[in-house]
Amino acid sequence: MLLLAEAHRAWERMRPLREKRERNKNFTYGNQWCDMMTDEHGRRVSEWQHLRDNGKDPLTNNLIRQLVKSVVGRFRSRLAAEPAPAEPLHGNLVGELDSRLMEEFLISGCCFQRIDFGEEGRVALSNVSPSQMLFRGGETPAAATSTLSVSCTTCRLPLLLSGSATAAAPAPSTSAATIRHSPTP
Repeated sequence: MLLLAEAHRAWERMRPLREKRERNKNFTYGNQWCDMMTDEHGRRVSEWQHLRDNGKDPLTNNLIRQLVKSVVGRFRSRLAAEPAPAEPLHGNLVGELDSRLMEEFLISGCCFQRIDFGEEGRVALSNVSPSQMLFRGGETPAAATSTLSVSCTTCRLPLLLSGSATAAAPAPSTSAATIRHSPTP
């Protein structure tokens, strides 16, 4: 239970990152009037709705998406110019994974990749959404004092860590989350 409480605290500390990432993603993909505000009548509405209610047509000029597409396209073209690795990673299109990882980094400022070492020396990569990550320790996941890191491939982890999971809720399977914990020396 102590590990779960520690994971919950780490999850809550990551809330600002998840919120900023979601806002950045909205802006990148053209939803630039999504911020919530309190209007003059005390109602919580999106900026888009507030403008519409006041007879204005919210305009969007999305230069961010074009910039992201340009940088990722340049990254892909440089990957295509490089020679293929001698031993490709099992079941992965590494160039595509890295391109999507670059896009995530441009949008959120961070990116995570899971590396699985399988039988016969096979290595498999998968990208992990920053919205499904948490860590405890230093300021970054690479900090020397980090002792807890979790990646989740389903949405059960947020439910579990929010405290709203009940005994009736199904327990997360081992494939749903990977929890690594090492006691602080």
